[in-house]
Amino acid sequence: MKSINFYIESGDKKISTNEIILELKEQWKNTGKRIKDMKSVNIYFNTDETCAYCLINDSETIKIQK
Repeated sequence: MKSINFYIESGDKKISTNEIILELKEQWKNTGKRIKDMKSVNIYFNTDETCAYCLINDSETIKIQK
């Protein structure tokens, strides 16, 4: 198996896990932090709000809105 794609759909919106991760990294870098400083990432997707809440290093949260 060469690749696995995972999509989340809510209403008429769709987002892939890859899109969430790319946006998370971009927002993280925009705060002046380095990607290698991310030790753990937990992603919670809220279908009611159509957004992902990313908990980084068990202490910082970044919201990804589609």
